Amino acid sequence: AKARGQAGDYIGEGKIFLYPLIEGNYTNVSGYIDGNWIGGHSTCTDTELQYVIGSDTVDFVARWNVEIDGSQENDAPGIYLIAQNIGIVQMEFPQINKLWKLISYQIQP
Repeated sequence: AKARGQAGDYIGEGKIFLYPLIEGNYTNVSGYIDGNWIGGHSTCTDTELQYVIGSDTVDFVARWNVEIDGSQENDAPGIYLIAQNIGIVQMEFPQINKLWKLISYQIQP
């Protein structure tokens, strides 16, 4: 994810997920919260969830809890669900009341 800033400013990039998706994997994340530079973690907390997209049930969905997400307002913490061979299927940011869900997908052979 890219850190946000003024147009034209380069702030840098950081990773919030690691592959392979292994429960307990974590990476360091950081960002500005209320004007203060704060550090935290992004942690894979589950790898065997199921997720429903339309009429399909997807197995082996991983959950990542991200304490500081530079892509959101005030670097709000997020919860990401990532499905093998699909990618991100849900992003939730409870602190700022945002939720995004994948509603359809197609995998080409």
